[in-house]
Amino acid sequence: MSIIDTRTPDAKRLIPGATGDWEVIIGLEVHAQVTSEAKLFSGASTSFGAAPNANVSLVDAAMPGMLPLINE
Repeated sequence: MSIIDTRTPDAKRLIPGATGDWEVIIGLEVHAQVTSEAKLFSGASTSFGAAPNANVSLVDAAMPGMLPLINE
């Protein structure tokens, strides 16, 4: 087990490995249910109980050239 000193802001967070050094990055993933009539990045509905794939826009389907924009 490696000990990483993080007391200074410039501390290198590297762990030596067989193929080189590994940088330690710790993240947080959050899941939330938003109460909205439309999705955050598309105008598609969020209605519950709709047929499968009925509420999918081109942005949701990640079609080439489609760029997401935050709805107002």
